[in-house]
Amino acid sequence: MKRLIFASLLGCLLVFTSSFLATSRASAHQTSQPGARAVNATGQRITPRSISHLPRRGNTQFISGNTSPEGGYITNAEGTSWVRGAQGIFNVVAPSQSYPEYVTAVAVSNPSQGARIEVGIDQTHGQAYEYFQGWFGTNLFPVSPNDQVFARILLNGNNQWDIFIEDETSGRFFDEPYSYNTTIVRAEWFGEVLHGGPAPDTQVTFTDAHWLSNWAGWQPIWSGAARTVTQGYTEPSNGGAIGGGSLDSSSTVFTLSSCSSLPCII
Repeated sequence: MKRLIFASLLGCLLVFTSSFLATSRASAHQTSQPGARAVNATGQRITPRSISHLPRRGNTQFISGNTSPEGGYITNAEGTSWVRGAQGIFNVVAPSQSYPEYVTAVAVSNPSQGARIEVGIDQTHGQAYEYFQGWFGTNLFPVSPNDQVFARILLNGNNQWDIFIEDETSGRFFDEPYSYNTTIVRAEWFGEVLHGGPAPDTQVTFTDAHWLSNWAGWQPIWSGAARTVTQGYTEPSNGGAIGGGSLDSSSTVFTLSSCSSLPCII
């Protein structure tokens, strides 16, 4: 759930990294020429992680229903895997400014610990954003309608979670590690309508949607490394609904769509 706030965290869930304190936001992300590609410190292209086959789904339970305040897909690996990352590619839309905030994002979370990390797009205001539950949220750079965005959250060791988002159309990107001391058990690909809606009439398609298991590597949304997979919808209080469409055969592609009747499972 996106919230643009700065707040103290009770306890020791979150700790600022010294690199974050010493590095300004302006230098943390770069704006390049259209078509340019983001690279890491060694000059290697940062690319989506993919798998070449669909692992067995085993005893993974498939669930559908209301998952408000978000609609989309939730992979819950609690008891079978630790979640070490999540990623996806999706499009930017242009809902009317008359609608309250509509965001689409990739997230990792552990509700029992009050832990959640998001990186995605505020579709209403055309901004990439990042969010840490109980800590802060902030906008990163502007995006335009019809742009394609790649978003990834990745644990890279020592409780360092790397937040990466790139507008693959404009070449703008943001890449920054943060200390976030928690155990993550869920990966999510979702849309959320803030402030009660109503839900906008839009379609956002997620592709290359994967999550990283601590023992099975990169997995599609529905795989045997998870305990449950939930296909959900959200019904804002002021009307309309947003739901996750059916997964394709690879379990990595689906479309978030508005719907006029409930249940909103497309």
